Amino acid sequence: MAVIGDEKLQSFLDGLHAKSREQTALIQAFEARRNDAELPPGADEIKAFRSDKLVALDRNKAEFCYQL
Repeated sequence: MAVIGDEKLQSFLDGLHAKSREQTALIQAFEARRNDAELPPGADEIKAFRSDKLVALDRNKAEFCYQL
């Protein structure tokens, strides 16, 4: 059950959580390639990859913060 009563806001947040899940998969894949690479990516490449990634609380923690 969602704690937010505004449907537009809930829809927006659902989209952000979906984007976060997608990016989490991309980050995990990047880290796996990075760990397996003979020549790991440099700091600039890592910074470029992470520059547009969303860092979000998982849904339960976010709803808890909203309630506070």
